[in-house]
Amino acid sequence: MAARKTTATSDPTTRLADAALKRLANTPWQDLTLAAVARSARVPLADLQTICGAKPALLGLILSRIGGLVAARYRPERDSEVHDRLFDVAMCVFDVLAPHR
Repeated sequence: MAARKTTATSDPTTRLADAALKRLANTPWQDLTLAAVARSARVPLADLQTICGAKPALLGLILSRIGGLVAARYRPERDSEVHDRLFDVAMCVFDVLAPHR
């Protein structure tokens, strides 16, 4: 599967998740700040705090974003075995995360 770039969006939740993923490529989780993510996403800090209030909720946004990208991209092969589909989903997750390494 070829890596697909995410497009700019007006949805602040998506922008926050994408900005957090981008920052996490070079910043350890413990050093990541909500203010830095808000700045990168071009979302007012007050809006970020309304949307996700704390870093654990930001992690939820990130996981939801990854799950959504995987769900949009993954298409199971017809009549494939369960373990093959599971492996394919795992590989799709890696493909989605590859641009954020």
